[in-house]
Amino acid sequence: PEELMDRSTSEFVAQVLGPASFVEATVSSVTPGGGTARIQTRGTPLAVDTRAASPLQVGQKVLLCTRPRHVQVEGAAPTDDPRRSVGLVVAIRRSGVVIEYDLDIGVGVLRGTSLADFDLRIGDFAGLRVIKSIAL
Repeated sequence: PEELMDRSTSEFVAQVLGPASFVEATVSSVTPGGGTARIQTRGTPLAVDTRAASPLQVGQKVLLCTRPRHVQVEGAAPTDDPRRSVGLVVAIRRSGVVIEYDLDIGVGVLRGTSLADFDLRIGDFAGLRVIKSIAL
């Protein structure tokens, strides 16, 4: 089941298989061999693993799909890491030791998780790292 979740080919299938976040984006560059692509979401660059998606072209519009376990929340300070971005905390849920955050990145909301308590509150900005995602 996890392999199916990580290789969805449509928004419908991705939603049926489990919790996911979706944001519209544009491919800004593709690495040689097509292993990863840089995705631009109205000013928010994200690196995307495209091994599960069809080959991407620069300028192509895509729907970015991420699973909460693949969006890592890392506190408030941004870095130069190309896989790290910043989002506005709009919801917080706790389930045992896992803290789940909804982060508004300006074009949609990504749901991410953390085991560390960064003392973030709704309205704070948090760093996020997309570990894995799919371009649909």
